[in-house]
Amino acid sequence: MKKGMYLLFCIFFICNLLFSYEEENNYFINNIDNNFIGYYVSIDFLTSIEKYRSYAIARGFISENTYYAHIIVYDNNMIVYPFYSDAFFEISVEYFTEFNFVIINDEMIIIDPNGNRYKKMTNSVEYEAYYRVMENYIGNIVLIDFIKNGEIIIEDDYIFVPSFDNKKYGISTWLMYGNDANLAIYDENNNWVYIDINNNELIIYRIQRNMKIILWKIKI
Repeated sequence: MKKGMYLLFCIFFICNLLFSYEEENNYFINNIDNNFIGYYVSIDFLTSIEKYRSYAIARGFISENTYYAHIIVYDNNMIVYPFYSDAFFEISVEYFTEFNFVIINDEMIIIDPNGNRYKKMTNSVEYEAYYRVMENYIGNIVLIDFIKNGEIIIEDDYIFVPSFDNKKYGISTWLMYGNDANLAIYDENNNWVYIDINNNELIIYRIQRNMKIILWKIKI
């Protein structure tokens, strides 16, 4: 009997932790148009990507110099901070009653009480959709000069480098953690390489035994 009660107590304790976590990360807001449902990214973060032409450097800059999440989700009268949003701080429930949902230049924007602005990136609240859109967005920003020149092609969310190997590459933000590359890409066999951009030169390389092995260079 005691073992049974102990087991029930453990289950109750674990469930309480789980539900507490959910309550701390989800915040309810009433009477917001459902057209605002989706993933939102900090405009400061997007501006940093354009400035540094690197997801990793931009994220590092935002994490070190700002005290708010760079990603939020709005879903059915509820603000959600995903676990990868850098939202490692406590916020009162009252804070969320002061969020503003506005349309500026045909773009849906969320403004938090501190004036931080978030731009809507997807209509979906699924993280797979967010990453697909975000990675495509990052690729177009980082590689813009080489896309204009025709050295890089982005088509259907994939990158092609005709002068290199013309394989189909996906873009990965996860592979850029701990790496200062401008971009990380992977082929259909999950072999990944990195891209560095210095002035008008693009370098494709892989890491082997902590050394950069240069595979290809493109200069425009």
